Amino acid sequence: MGHTLTQEQLETIEEIAVVDGWNVRAYQGRGMWGSESCLGIVLDSSQLFNLGAFLYQQDKELAELLMSHRCRIDSMGRDSEVAYWPSISVTGTTLEEDNDDEDDDE
Repeated sequence: MGHTLTQEQLETIEEIAVVDGWNVRAYQGRGMWGSESCLGIVLDSSQLFNLGAFLYQQDKELAELLMSHRCRIDSMGRDSEVAYWPSISVTGTTLEEDNDDEDDDE
């Protein structure tokens, strides 16, 4: 992994995501082959640009961090997709803990 998000960085992303109903989650994308979970944001297909613009307004440094890492996109069905950053880990944040709880329920 190239970077591990701090809890503060994660909270900034979550604050921005809640405005438009985006879902921030720990994600295991294609080609990650069992590596630790990365940052993923589920949003409508046309809103990736909006995410970047809103983030840039709130926290320029965090926006630049995300832009400096390769973002991948997977379809989540219908009109939504997940944008995820395989090189940005969520290890040690509440996002990782929440994701582990979801996995236990399955």
